[in-house]
Amino acid sequence: MSFADCWGGFDMGWQPIESAPKDGTEILGANISSGAIYTVMWLDEGESIGWWDIASWDDYGRATLFSPTHWMQLPNPPVQS
Repeated sequence: MSFADCWGGFDMGWQPIESAPKDGTEILGANISSGAIYTVMWLDEGESIGWWDIASWDDYGRATLFSPTHWMQLPNPPVQS
């Protein structure tokens, strides 16, 4: 099943996670099984290897590890008109 099929045919340019940048770039990550979407980044430092949910970072440097199946670039922020 494709990601678009999971979301009722709505495809916004999601790509397989294998093609995502692993250079610390923040991206949208989605898991097709759970339907969850988070802003994530790849970390490969010591024991912190994997995709981490940016919003879950706490004051102690801890975050939630996430297992996305698909990704897309973050959209541009809105501009004032």
